[in-house]
Amino acid sequence: MDAHDKNDRDQADEPRVVTLGWPILVLPLVAFAVLAGAYFMGRNTDGGPVGGPAAQVTVLPNPTAEALVGGAVQVEPVTAYASDEVVQLPERYHPLTDTQAPDFEMHLVGSDQNVRLSDYAGKPVLVNFWSTWCPPCRLEMPWINSIYEKYKDQGFVVLGVDAGEKVAAETVNDMVTQYVEGQGLTFPILLDDRTYQLQQAWAVAGLPSSFLVNPKGTITFVHTGMFPNEATLEDLVKRVLPGGAWADQVPVGASSGS
Repeated sequence: MDAHDKNDRDQADEPRVVTLGWPILVLPLVAFAVLAGAYFMGRNTDGGPVGGPAAQVTVLPNPTAEALVGGAVQVEPVTAYASDEVVQLPERYHPLTDTQAPDFEMHLVGSDQNVRLSDYAGKPVLVNFWSTWCPPCRLEMPWINSIYEKYKDQGFVVLGVDAGEKVAAETVNDMVTQYVEGQGLTFPILLDDRTYQLQQAWAVAGLPSSFLVNPKGTITFVHTGMFPNEATLEDLVKRVLPGGAWADQVPVGASSGS
């Protein structure tokens, strides 16, 4: 073997060193930053989905989730929010719409009792998932309480399910109780450590989330986000009251006589 062949063999046996240029190293970091930015821009401050590019956002004084989804609710802000104008909310897909409302049991705040949804069988019910740290939840609470007081004599029920608080566990009950009393809320507020399982069972995607259940036990309408105003909420509630357009709707798969 001559010296030239030996030199070639020695070079072939040496490990190859691959040098990466700075563009190759930086590119993954840039891609990650872009994806992360797109993810967080597509969520609202309370963790619910809003979606849609910024150019399509309809800015209201207190925007609902629907108003932020590609400008879905085209209304004049000043006249829509806290006005008597009924906003026609889009019916978005939810896996529980038109199905039998899943029963649940939770602790009634301010008492030693538990409450079950089935306790109100045969009555129209609004199940509202909320929390004290959620600004849209706090804004719509007076409207919900007002509608409850207006229609409770017709059997209308509101169950406010606290979705969890960002404080120490031992202070949650007292804080929620003080909030409810301070706001003068008169409908049942439910809270215990089963709230997260309940949100999973009801496929809660953000706060606030509201589910209208008619006297047949059918979830007739699901709304994620704050209602635009009290008039819109009242219009929906009236549809599940006795004689309303949705009052006699039975769950999918059930017989009309059930």
